[in-house]
Amino acid sequence: KYPTAQKGYSKSAGTRAIAIGSASAIPSSMPRLFGKSPSRSATRAKAKNNDERDSAASPTMTPQAPIDPWSNDEIDNVVKAWELSGKEKEELILLGERLRDIDHHKNEPDMVLRFIKARRTIDQAETMFRNMIQWRLDNKVDTILHDYIPPRLIRDLTPGAVLDGYTSAGDPIYVERLGSADQVEMVRRYGEE
Repeated sequence: KYPTAQKGYSKSAGTRAIAIGSASAIPSSMPRLFGKSPSRSATRAKAKNNDERDSAASPTMTPQAPIDPWSNDEIDNVVKAWELSGKEKEELILLGERLRDIDHHKNEPDMVLRFIKARRTIDQAETMFRNMIQWRLDNKVDTILHDYIPPRLIRDLTPGAVLDGYTSAGDPIYVERLGSADQVEMVRRYGEE
C-alpha cells in the first residue's frame, strides 16, 4: 500500500508523484521520480536475469536466411492482396527479373506493382522505378533522419531535438520547446508565412 497524500504523495490521473517529502519514503516497487535512481549495474543484472529467464522458456532459435522478396510465395501474396489477373502477375514477374540488379529495400513486389499500375508499359514502369531509386540515393532520402543537420539559425531560434528512440508505432520522437522559441526573430527574418 502506498502512503497517502498527507505523507508526501499525491494521486492524479492514475499516477503517483512525489509532492513533498523524502525520496527515501518511496516503496522499492515504485520507480523513483526524484533522488537517486537504481544503479546501472543493478539495472543490467535485472535485464540479464530477464533474458536468461526468457531464453530458458523459449526454444533455441537458429538464424534464418533472409527472405527473398521476389520469391514465388511473396509474389503470390501480392497477387492475392491486389487481386491481380494472370497478365498482371506475368508483368510483375517480368519487371522483377529486370530489376534484380537493384539492391534496395524498395525493390519488393508490392512496391514495384505501384509503378506497373502507374505506367502503360513495363519499359516505362522500369524507367520510372529506376529513376525513383536514383533520386532516393542522390537526395539521401533513406538516411536523412541520421544525416540531416539543420542550419545554425534554425537550431538557435527553435530549440528542439529528435530523441534517440522511437514511439511504439515506430515513429521518431521529436521534442520542441515552443515557449523558448524566439518567435519575434523568426517572423522578422522569415515573415509571417
